Amino acid sequence: MLTHAYFMAEADNIVARYESVFHSRPGDEASTLLFLPLAHVFGRMVQVAAVRCRVKLGHQPELSAAALLPDLRAFRPTFILAVPHTFERVFAAARRSAEAAGKAGPFDKAFEVAVRHAEAAERQAFGAGPGAALRVQRQLYEKLVYGKIREAMGGRIRHAMSGGSAMERRLGLFFAGAGITIYEG
Repeated sequence: MLTHAYFMAEADNIVARYESVFHSRPGDEASTLLFLPLAHVFGRMVQVAAVRCRVKLGHQPELSAAALLPDLRAFRPTFILAVPHTFERVFAAARRSAEAAGKAGPFDKAFEVAVRHAEAAERQAFGAGPGAALRVQRQLYEKLVYGKIREAMGGRIRHAMSGGSAMERRLGLFFAGAGITIYEG
């Protein structure tokens, strides 16, 4: 049985653990656009945490890209909740777009730079982080690739929560290197 007390305790736990996701920055109100069915306990818990923290909360009941992408751009969330397949689709759409523009090679290079940058950032707790050359490469691809991906997701997205199944590690590293930290629930 999932009680109200359970949901409140779980919401408080997730907010305490992921404080930067649920709290607004000066001039940048935290917001999320939920689009997954809320029958899943993880989605419901994020919804309760958002309400509890006074996060601006929107709902888009249709999962099609044609319905979701315009609403992401209009609502401009700072974080989203999705299943790994959604992130795979975002990545695949960005890759197809680059390929259609004749820029598949630079996109693939941007992917590798993002992964290497995120791996180096992970190691930073144990010593040196991303070196100067890697930081410069990341800045270049920020303008060419990463910023465009974030813009397609509303332009303000900094975090995401992924649930339902495990995400492929390199895909998660790509998004981290592109400026979107994905927490797996």
